[in-house]
Amino acid sequence: MLACKAGATILWRPMGEFCCLVVHGLDGIRTQAVEALVNTGATYTWVPKTILEGRGYCACLRRKLRLTDGSVVEREGTGALLKADDAVLDAVAILSDRKLELVLGAATLEELCLGLDQVARWLVPIEALLMRPHALGRR
Repeated sequence: MLACKAGATILWRPMGEFCCLVVHGLDGIRTQAVEALVNTGATYTWVPKTILEGRGYCACLRRKLRLTDGSVVEREGTGALLKADDAVLDAVAILSDRKLELVLGAATLEELCLGLDQVARWLVPIEALLMRPHALGRR
């Protein structure tokens, strides 16, 4: 696992292992560096409810989520300021009831402009796509 410190910047991280994610408090002061499992099979990032509530967040949305067994559950979420590398963004974070469940999901990875190198099993910086109407066959 990686050492995880507040303000740490790690540009390359192993895929399928833990990476450093910093949860910023709503007050801009209370931050917490955590190790999150990189999981591209999860759409959203999961953060324990105790960490989010300790930084001033509360549930403000609900999402239906399909589990690996095919069942669908509904979970509460919030918009939270998250930092990985030098990017800070407001991302959807699902409030996890489990104290140790920290997952960095695919939507957050994409918003952070981080992609997967499937051969080397690393997260790498990527460029986001911008599609123009003429690229879609319209003028």
